[in-house]
Amino acid sequence: MSSESKQVTSFVTHTGQYSFRVMPYGLKNAAATFQRTINQLLTQHRRYAEAYINDIIIFSSSWKDHLRHLEAALCSLNEANFTNKLQKSSFVEPQVKLLGHVAGSGKHSPDPEKVLAIKNLLPPKTNKDVGSLLGLLSYYRSYVPKFAEIVLPFIELTRIKFRVTSTGQRSMRTPLGNLRKLFVKLPIALHQISKPHLPSSQALLHMQ
Repeated sequence: MSSESKQVTSFVTHTGQYSFRVMPYGLKNAAATFQRTINQLLTQHRRYAEAYINDIIIFSSSWKDHLRHLEAALCSLNEANFTNKLQKSSFVEPQVKLLGHVAGSGKHSPDPEKVLAIKNLLPPKTNKDVGSLLGLLSYYRSYVPKFAEIVLPFIELTRIKFRVTSTGQRSMRTPLGNLRKLFVKLPIALHQISKPHLPSSQALLHMQ
């Protein structure tokens, strides 16, 4: 951290006053600052490397390229005084789990553990429950055609303040059950440049 930043991280204990020399966890802007730093560091490697805060993924189309990409990215990290924990690192994997997805070999799909969580969802009882449900489902909306239409019954519930009775919960079992079945059968996304691409935009017919 800069000298100016170190001063505002100071704290007092019974043995004296101290300040951090490097950025600690917990500061309000720590994550955003670190993300900008790692993005700048990997700029020259962006054709084969991406990062989400301290998770870095390096992808290549051949074994020879992968070794070269690994060496280049690790050298840049080392030159910037970044360290890597080997016990938290994984090398030469055909596919990896990252941010709720499984990616590798030119394709990606939802993490099976997240799909299982969706399969075991209970009917929402309050607005907060509906919001949590929509948040989880929306994360995987790119896999579901006409997603906005499918979840419309739940979106409409967010416009009113409600607490669902046991009868109301039973009435929502059918749409929720349909959602469960749909998400359990989510496809694997495979990007094919040679195929036609059709843009799709989803929006509610009536906005309030």
